[in-house]
Amino acid sequence: MARWFFLRWYWILFFLAVVTARIAADKPPKQKRPTEYDLMIDEQTDRFLGFKHQLTYFLITAATVPIGFTFSVINKPEMKLGLSWMWAAMVVGILSGLLAVGSALVALQNEVFSHREHIKSRYAGKSYGDLAEAEQKEWAKFNKRARHFSEWSVYFLVGEIVLLSVSLGWLLTLGQAGKRVGGYI
Repeated sequence: MARWFFLRWYWILFFLAVVTARIAADKPPKQKRPTEYDLMIDEQTDRFLGFKHQLTYFLITAATVPIGFTFSVINKPEMKLGLSWMWAAMVVGILSGLLAVGSALVALQNEVFSHREHIKSRYAGKSYGDLAEAEQKEWAKFNKRARHFSEWSVYFLVGEIVLLSVSLGWLLTLGQAGKRVGGYI
């Protein structure tokens, strides 16, 4: 009788040990608590991403308003749509504006990807130096793309404004419409 009693308790203890081991394996590893410096970096990163969002919205607005203005000016019955360098410059300016918008959106997307990598590493309790080389390269790739597309969006915006200003200025003052358009000068 004592032998059966011992075997029953043995299986119950074995079962409890297995269940306890599985529960312990499912728990996330204990993470170190972030320091005050880490929390300040997180706050600065969040503010920087918010600033990039605002800058992207401004750039998109700055690129689309001249396109709308151009279409409102050339959509008048007084305009004679002849082929000349002015119309080619206007088309290139409009395309440059659309490229500025696209570049700004791609830059913002890469900033969001970089922020996602930051959050992922923070939840893992790692700093940039603690990451594997492949993870650092991926993160650096997002930052590099974001920087390049941000620069190109500004270049495209400047090109758009210059081309549309020259072509509309010529159109409204010296060119085909002359003073008949009025109200825009």
